[in-house]
Amino acid sequence: MKEKIKNVAIIGLAATTVAMTAEKLRDKNDNDLSNILSGIKNGDHTLSLGQGGMPSVELFNNIYTVDTVEAATEEKPKWVVIGFPEKADNVEVASGNFVNKAGGGSEMLLAEPGKLLVHRGEIDDKKVQEAGGAIAYIDPTNQQVFEGEEAFFNLPEGGMVYASAAKMTVEFDGKMVELTGPGDHIWLLYVRGKYADETSPEDRNVTMHFTNYRPGHIQAMRYPGVPNGGFISEEQADQQAGLAQEGGTNCGSTGCPKVSRFLADINTGAYVVQELNEQGKWETVDSNWVNIDQN
Repeated sequence: MKEKIKNVAIIGLAATTVAMTAEKLRDKNDNDLSNILSGIKNGDHTLSLGQGGMPSVELFNNIYTVDTVEAATEEKPKWVVIGFPEKADNVEVASGNFVNKAGGGSEMLLAEPGKLLVHRGEIDDKKVQEAGGAIAYIDPTNQQVFEGEEAFFNLPEGGMVYASAAKMTVEFDGKMVELTGPGDHIWLLYVRGKYADETSPEDRNVTMHFTNYRPGHIQAMRYPGVPNGGFISEEQADQQAGLAQEGGTNCGSTGCPKVSRFLADINTGAYVVQELNEQGKWETVDSNWVNIDQN
């Protein structure tokens, strides 16, 4: 006979044998199988493909079909948001002369043409001058690696902040974002600051407070507030994801194969979470944006 077992986690695999564990497993007579399966060694039970290609495990001469299988040691990226509205609308998006390719909500912060941070000599000085502030040279005033247990970083009015780390907790403007994940994963954070009112001397800069990161393994960059608003270059954002995968210190010298990004807009309270899939495409996995374009 075959009875379905749900939410079974495979914790080891050697040839055709497997060790299995789960919090709640019951057979057709409602007998609890949790203790039986918990902690058994590889080889005690045989794993085979059942009907429809689903794995099954032989237990006390009965065949139990595994309904859901996932690696018990596989951790997934996690995010916690506090202070954001349940629903956000009126979100500025790339349109007209501004083009976003990834979609899925990233168009609220990433587009071409977009603001750039570059090293001297990377772009002709004349082009930098003609950009009217949209292109800035990287220097200690707009890029930092946090070495201490906590750090404070300015989110300029009219500008944006980018940060990358394996894990971090960030507080800003009455909101909190907690980002964590497995050892082969990195988070990219993008936050749009308050729009400059351009009519009064009111200070609309926002202080971002960073904690719960690995000191020396987190970098933050500040995109200029002049001209007001606009977008971060989507091409540069793609380069940042590529660099995270190819190298860096968060996942060792070989880089982080798994990348997620969290994008937020202080002005509307909108946020979007995206994960980079194996095909190199960004997939939106969470958002509070009402009219998000899921493409």
